[in-house]
Amino acid sequence: MFSAISPAAAPLIVDAMPSDPLAQALVGIVLLALVTIVGRFLLSLAWKLLMFAAVGVAILYGLTLVGI
Repeated sequence: MFSAISPAAAPLIVDAMPSDPLAQALVGIVLLALVTIVGRFLLSLAWKLLMFAAVGVAILYGLTLVGI
């Protein structure tokens, strides 16, 4: 997954971080907010898929009990 990042690019990533502690805190908070928003979207999608699967299995189970 990270094979496209060469070891030579690591100093560029580290140099891109601000040296001011408040700026580092801001970058960390923004990244945490981004991860939270993406995670919330994915959990919402997973919850909907889980509910559809539960309803589908319940319907199939009900049909097998009736004998259809």
